[in-house]
Amino acid sequence: MNHNYCSIVSRDYAYKVLALYRSIQKHDADFHFFFICLNQEVEELFSEMNLDKASIISIGSIEAKDQELLGVKSGRNEKEYAWTLKPAAMLYLLESYPELDNIVWLDGDTAFLSNPQPIYDEWGDYSILLTEEMYSGKYDYMSWYFGVYNTGFLGFKRDDNAIKCLRWLRRKVIEWCYDRHEDGLWSDQMYFSNLPSIFSNVGVNKNAGINMTPFILRRLLDEEGDDITESSGYIFVNASKVVLFHYYGFKFYNESEFELCFYKNWRFPEEAIKAIYMPYIELCSEAIALIKGHNDSFYYPQKPEIDKTAYYYSKEGKNNKNSYNFCTIVTGEYLPKALALYFSLKRNAKSFHLWICCMDDLVYDVLNKFHLSNVTLITLKSIEDNELLSVKSLRYTYEYCWTLKAPLLLHIFNCYKNIASIFYIDADTYLFSSPEKLFNQLKSFSVLLTMHNFTTSFKCLYTQKGRYNAGIIGFRRDENALRCICWWRDRCIDWCYDKIESGKFGDQKYLMEFRKKFGGIYRERMVGANAAIWNIADCSISEYEGKVQINGKDLIFYHFSGLIICNEWEYGLWRWEYPELDENVRRLIYLPYVKDIYDAIKMIKSVLEDVSILFYDISTVKNPNNLINMKDFI
Repeated sequence: MNHNYCSIVSRDYAYKVLALYRSIQKHDADFHFFFICLNQEVEELFSEMNLDKASIISIGSIEAKDQELLGVKSGRNEKEYAWTLKPAAMLYLLESYPELDNIVWLDGDTAFLSNPQPIYDEWGDYSILLTEEMYSGKYDYMSWYFGVYNTGFLGFKRDDNAIKCLRWLRRKVIEWCYDRHEDGLWSDQMYFSNLPSIFSNVGVNKNAGINMTPFILRRLLDEEGDDITESSGYIFVNASKVVLFHYYGFKFYNESEFELCFYKNWRFPEEAIKAIYMPYIELCSEAIALIKGHNDSFYYPQKPEIDKTAYYYSKEGKNNKNSYNFCTIVTGEYLPKALALYFSLKRNAKSFHLWICCMDDLVYDVLNKFHLSNVTLITLKSIEDNELLSVKSLRYTYEYCWTLKAPLLLHIFNCYKNIASIFYIDADTYLFSSPEKLFNQLKSFSVLLTMHNFTTSFKCLYTQKGRYNAGIIGFRRDENALRCICWWRDRCIDWCYDKIESGKFGDQKYLMEFRKKFGGIYRERMVGANAAIWNIADCSISEYEGKVQINGKDLIFYHFSGLIICNEWEYGLWRWEYPELDENVRRLIYLPYVKDIYDAIKMIKSVLEDVSILFYDISTVKNPNNLINMKDFI
């Protein structure tokens, strides 16, 4: 039996249908594919590709032969019209191509993961082949809303029974086919529920691997166990070999970010995503690249609004020894510092990803215009819940930023399942050398805390601010760390203010409780893990082979707390009167940072007309000796 397939192509579905076609190319040697193009732009694109074993069909050629079909077009949206079109399109193909002895309808968001021969084995001598939704048992009620059979796959042979059925279906969907529930109908799908009793010789596929849907996959995993295996290039879900998967609800945003299903978060195990979704993501990526090769303006990468997604997924942050994951929170005034931090990560981390929580639309819009590689922007509303919103108005912006650290970490761990570990870092930190040593500690511990290491003149702050600094803190993905983050989140929502009260200070003194309540806490004592003005006075600062060293060890992070930007040229390195920075510290540590901030301000000015939000009054610098002017170095 020759294998003939058809699918409707809209602009939005162009990459999906091309991915479907390429999956057939990979798994079926004897096929022909009909692209039914809903508009001229899509028709011209696919015609230009000169695809092998394919025919390009314009919607106009079908409508020209079916005026009743054309007559209902204006009253239906694109999706409804695509449903309406199915039987008319298959009738058109069978009438126009007499060599066809069968036609298989495939929704554009399906793809083959193995040879389609099992479909034709199931079809056998049947005139028509359907696939079930598997809405049985406790899910039986769903068939009353969505039908018994899934019309993403339909098989019709060239015989009187099948032709009669297609003509009956054509009349029905022209009469009514909408994306709403009305009088026991919904879309085209409810018409198929009684098809086996209306027409003879209708086969119902019994192979769960044919037109497997997210619902079927989730049901098999729940009822038969999470047994997903790969053998000889085939994927098995329990005993079912996956032949054709129906990726309904999938959306490709960019090369790193996807929505696996915008209808529901099915919470598939990572093994299922790797085995079933990753091959499809690669197919879609290849399809988009092929489309862009013919029309570069057809698709543009998108940044998803994560809070509006149901099942967001990202390839970033994969668990490998060279991957360093960081997150930070940025307000408008911290934009130059956040960009300087990003520059330092690019310079010193071999492979990294940075998640930035943008505190307002201005921050998001500015950073989004730079298309920063290895960066994911997160909107504030995607993190906020009712508990956070209930305290937001009671806190200064910077206090609310402190409150958000734990919720941000939980959000990232929930959305990005591949992340093995991550560091929250304040936006005014800066990486001077590889962070590998810090991440290596998280292979053995759940949480990494950095010490304040106060020098003599700052030791009085231990009682007020605590032993640990909340500007750099690392977490591994394990139950202990997640419990710790949840506890920290709850405490910060209860109380997080810039004052000393009942043994608390901001989000920071809660860190003192971590070791009492949770195991697996590592205390990083090395000054260079989180160096700052409060801990370097008694240290030896030097340079060796291009790297800044503190006490003979590479400086990893420096925390530029207290540094203010007065204007494009002038910077207060430490806003308070004491201590005064010595020349070595200024030259080796502060000057490289200020140069990056200077470059960042120039970048921001290219996309933001009014940059006054970035600057502080120069009079707030208490000691003029701690001022630096970039005109002295440019």
